[in-house]
Amino acid sequence: MAGPQIEFVCIAAAHRPRHLGEHASTVTVHHGRWAYCDSPAEDGHEWVTSGGVPLDQLRRGSSTDIARQRSA
Repeated sequence: MAGPQIEFVCIAAAHRPRHLGEHASTVTVHHGRWAYCDSPAEDGHEWVTSGGVPLDQLRRGSSTDIARQRSA
């Protein structure tokens, strides 16, 4: 199962982990849709649309790479 479709990803530089396993990723709601951030931070997000990416795909790769691919 691919999990929920994530419509927004956070690209805030401060929220990117410096190394694998630095902190847990978080799924939340932004503008009524599922959103994903590599950090459990509550504030400081920079949300961009993802075009609808399965949660499992985000957890296997970089959310910022996926967001950049979608906006290119």
